[in-house]
Amino acid sequence: DKSEPLGVNYWLLMPYILFSRLSEMVLCFLDCREVRGGIRKLQNSGMDWPPP
Repeated sequence: DKSEPLGVNYWLLMPYILFSRLSEMVLCFLDCREVRGGIRKLQNSGMDWPPP
């Protein structure tokens, strides 16, 4: 009886964990692209990077 709720919770949590991991990777990827683009813009405009 005790193992049944655990199994249900596991199957409910599994997609959530996978989704959160995936969204974290996507956010990190987007952040990296945003940062790189920002640095490139700063360098193109002649500003020093990193800022003081």
